[in-house]
Formats: sequence, structure tokens, C-alpha cells
Amino acid sequence: MHYSPEDFELKKQEACIKLAEFIIDAYNTSLKSQVVTEIIRRSQFRYLLTILECYEIFQLYCNLSHERDKGVTIKTQAIKLLVKYSKPASDQAPRLHAKLISKLLKGALRIRRLLKLAENNFNIIDAFPDLDVNFFTGTRLNAPNFEIWLMLVERNTIISAKQGKILYKKYKAAAKKERSENLRKKMVDS
Repeated sequence: MHYSPEDFELKKQEACIKLAEFIIDAYNTSLKSQVVTEIIRRSQFRYLLTILECYEIFQLYCNLSHERDKGVTIKTQAIKLLVKYSKPASDQAPRLHAKLISKLLKGALRIRRLLKLAENNFNIIDAFPDLDVNFFTGTRLNAPNFEIWLMLVERNTIISAKQGKILYKKYKAAAKKERSENLRKKMVDS
């Protein structure tokens, strides 16, 4: 097929226009996708905190309504019940497993601590698009390292691993005391 020079230039221009339109459409689709991805990312933080709040109420239910064998914690009992209740049917596998629940709770507690530093202002999470839920739930960031990171966020100070371990132990003791007080308070209110 032979084109005259004018027809060839016209076809070339049409092809360029179509390619440009395709690039513009792909870019616009990419922008829309980024917005949706960002909305999902932000929602994941909020869902995780909602899961934690509901879990804490579920723990209270376990504490008030179920007896435990010696050495079984309320947390262990609550997680086992969640796994049991997550089965769609008695002959099917659970949708939630103990490891996953523990991982989600750990992440939610860390997010709550970060938000507490920011006076519950979600801007600290929303401002950093690279910060995702996996940062808080993942295994790469152990407890002492999280304390180091939190200190860096709070005071712009880097502390040693030893100091991170000490801070984590203090946090655990304070959290245990607070949990006990909250359970007692909620049992009295019930």
C-alpha cells in the first residue's frame, strides 16, 4: 500500500494523536488508581483500630462470661473464640487464624500508640503515603526497634537497642496495669 506524501503525513499525525490520547488516558487512569489506593491505605489504618476496639470488648465478654483453665490468659481465650467463630461452617476452616489475629492486634496497638503521640491526629499517618499497615504489623520491626522508632518520632532522638528494650518493658508493664484497671472498671459498670 502506497500513500501520497500528504496522506502519509496525515496518517502519521493521526497515529501520534491516538498515541497521545492513549498516554493521557493511561495517566488519568493512573491518577484515579492512586487516589483509590490512598483511600484504601488510609482506611486500613482505621479498620485495624476498629478491630482492636471490638476485640477489647470481646475480651471483656470472655472475662465476664467464660471460665479459663489455669494459665490461660483472657487474650488467648478471646483469640481462640474468634478463630472458632470465624468458621463459616463447622466442617470448614476458619477465616481467621490465631497468628493473623495476634499480628493485627499488635499492629493496631502500635498505631494507637503513634496516634496517642499525635493527640489522635490522623495527619501523622495520612501525611506519609509510604507508611502502610504492614510497617506496624510486620515482623521486621521488633518491639525494641518500634520503641526506638517511636522515640525518634516523638522526640527526634535516637536511642540504643538496650534503651529500646527497657522502654518496651516499661510499656508492657504500664499496658498490663491499664488493661487490668479498664477490665475492673468495665466489670463494675456492667
